[in-house]
Amino acid sequence: MFNRLSLIIAALLVASTATAADRQDSSYIGLQANQLDLDFGQEATVSMLTASMGYRFNPYIALEVRGGLGSMDSDDINVEITDSDLGHFELEGEVSLNWLVGGYAVATLPLGPVDLYSYAGWSKAEAKLEVEDLGSVTDSDAGPGYGLGVGFRATDNLRLGAEYGRLLAGSDLDLDAATLRLDWFF
Repeated sequence: MFNRLSLIIAALLVASTATAADRQDSSYIGLQANQLDLDFGQEATVSMLTASMGYRFNPYIALEVRGGLGSMDSDDINVEITDSDLGHFELEGEVSLNWLVGGYAVATLPLGPVDLYSYAGWSKAEAKLEVEDLGSVTDSDAGPGYGLGVGFRATDNLRLGAEYGRLLAGSDLDLDAATLRLDWFF
């Protein structure tokens, strides 16, 4: 009984090592669902779908680009305005994310079917604040982006993952994201 269990465990370890070896120099595409906390003078939370594609040089190093157009929703906020002539008043507004692009280096620690990874790179995004009766203001910013994630290999080609990171640490705009992702390796 013990020998059989040892044989099964050894076979699983060899199989997971073979799977990791098969992943060397592969391309991948992915889809991410992001819950984004925006801060550009006003704080808001929006959702956005982004797409990614990357190239994995070996099981440990990859380059990845991501992009998304238009947030799936907007967040209602109160905008406080203080003017020397008009005084202090509050208006209601909506914040949305128009687009997001980024390029990242990805470092991965493969642990059998589980991948632990971190990413760092450069991002650019544009957010929009729309205030009723006053119009809208858009602001774009660029800066570093970084984060940590965990992925689970459902098959040799399919990875499910979750990550948290600061997609943009800009001077006028910050984007923090909790992300669920699906990647297809080919």
